[in-house]
Amino acid sequence: PSEGERAIIEDLNALSIKEREEVYEDIHGVRGSGVVQETPEMVDRAASNLWERIGRMQRHEKKAYELARMMCPGFVQDRAFVLMFLRADFFNIAKTATRLVNHFEVKLELFGVDRLVKQITWEDLDEGTRAIEDLNALSIKEREEVYEDIHGVRSSGAVQETPEMVSRAVIDVWECIGRIKRHRKEAYELALMMCPAFVQDRAFVLMFLRADFFDVAKAATRLVNHFEVKLELFGVDRLVKQITWEDLDEGTRAVVLTKAMQHFPGLVDTVGRTVIIGYTAREDYSNQQNHHRATWYFLMGLMRDNEDAQRRGVVAIGYMIGMSEEKLSESMSTNIARETDALPMRYAALHICYNSPKLRPTLSFMQVVASTQTRLRLRAHFGSDVECLYELMAFGVKQDVFPVDSEGNLSTDRYAEALDARRRREAEIEEDRRQSSKIEYPRSIDVLFGRGKMYKDFHGNVLMHACIDRYTDNYRRASSKEEKTTLAEIVVMTIKDSGGRFLRRCKDPMDGWEVVPFLVAREKVSYTIRARLK
Repeated sequence: PSEGERAIIEDLNALSIKEREEVYEDIHGVRGSGVVQETPEMVDRAASNLWERIGRMQRHEKKAYELARMMCPGFVQDRAFVLMFLRADFFNIAKTATRLVNHFEVKLELFGVDRLVKQITWEDLDEGTRAIEDLNALSIKEREEVYEDIHGVRSSGAVQETPEMVSRAVIDVWECIGRIKRHRKEAYELALMMCPAFVQDRAFVLMFLRADFFDVAKAATRLVNHFEVKLELFGVDRLVKQITWEDLDEGTRAVVLTKAMQHFPGLVDTVGRTVIIGYTAREDYSNQQNHHRATWYFLMGLMRDNEDAQRRGVVAIGYMIGMSEEKLSESMSTNIARETDALPMRYAALHICYNSPKLRPTLSFMQVVASTQTRLRLRAHFGSDVECLYELMAFGVKQDVFPVDSEGNLSTDRYAEALDARRRREAEIEEDRRQSSKIEYPRSIDVLFGRGKMYKDFHGNVLMHACIDRYTDNYRRASSKEEKTTLAEIVVMTIKDSGGRFLRRCKDPMDGWEVVPFLVAREKVSYTIRARLK
């Protein structure tokens, strides 16, 4: 017999025949475990004996218990609480005392002093712990589907779409956004005011619905977050346009040209799902904002042009082998997670390959800030290049098209061709836009005609008011209508000379904006000056 089996035999031999029979009956379900017959007097006496027993223990053995008793004796000495421990050990006082002291020792280690003397609830759990609960909350079928997605046995179940279902879902999204508090959707409201045709484009909204399996509430939140993050990354002038190569500054272009983030035609897994790789050891994190803009440019371009990725999700691989822990900060992880929640994409699987144990805390933090669906599909692989590549093969990643070899070298040729093709397409789009007389959306220095706080607070209108302030006193002292008209014309020309335009909506808001005649612009300035003098 093994060492463990010998120990069991010795324990059984130490029991009486009656005790041995009770053990076998308990194990085989012949009878329930023997329950001690309790009386109020017996329970009170046992509790009293328990406190005396703990009191005789060495102080260094019960530090956490003493701390808990000092913080909240009512919690520690609660009758029902103590009775649980007594019952666990058949009212064996010595064993119960040890179990109770150990309880607070372990609880302090797991949850900290702030939760030492309180019942642990869902609110007390961090996201990593909740992830286990998320998995346990799934049905057996749902759990099997997650595992099959991760291992590339099947593709993520795409929702069966019909024109009627899509139209209904789009309408529901707008209604759901309408119920969101105004202060939580300011960037979205600004985008809608600037270019409703861009915001309400059916294909654009459909990407967000597909990312959340047509869960309208989640899609609405993702869409609102999208404009919030986009405004922060690219500013108001690019809020309602497709981000192209021309919109990137030199620092962001340099990050893209490292080719650390890759996808190209043919880079798919065994069931044909889109695979993307982030070769983080090669990425430039010196300017986080540039990195976030480059990530946005890469992922939005990928999702917009790839309907299959919208429907079935992507298999993402974070290749961190050779990366130092200093290169990836927790704030970086938080921002990446925030951006992912603002993009119209979902992970069918997310693999992290790394070889530095020091990265584990950061990886744990990434799991904490990730969404529930991402946590369920995240797998970390620790080891060398060869070891991680073999593990990825077990998850359906095909090595014949994967751009990293067994020595960790990254191939960039195929992605360079794909990037050049994308830049050529974007250049054609920008050229068509320049040649078009249609004004799709205003620039931040334009003055907009319209009523309401959104128009009043628009950057170009604020600039107009600042310009008017310089001439208000002169306007007040002007003795003739001609002088006042001249001052209004000066304001109009100042704005025009700085590149600004005076715009109003077309009759059909979906047609964009139009430049107003000079006299109309002058009258707006005159009216604004008179209103400020009242």
